Amino acid sequence: MLAHLVVTTGRQPRRRAMDLLIAATAHAQGVALYTRNADDLTGLETEIDWHLV
Repeated sequence: MLAHLVVTTGRQPRRRAMDLLIAATAHAQGVALYTRNADDLTGLETEIDWHLV
């Protein structure tokens, strides 16, 4: 599901495999994700509760 969201934004999920793995883990656990690079999570705003630190 998260990879599909990345594709709909015109980005390549393969280049973000590790970022998507971390995001999927946060999503599955229902926890917020904190990042220093918001660009890694572009397109996932509707599914992941993430915060820029």
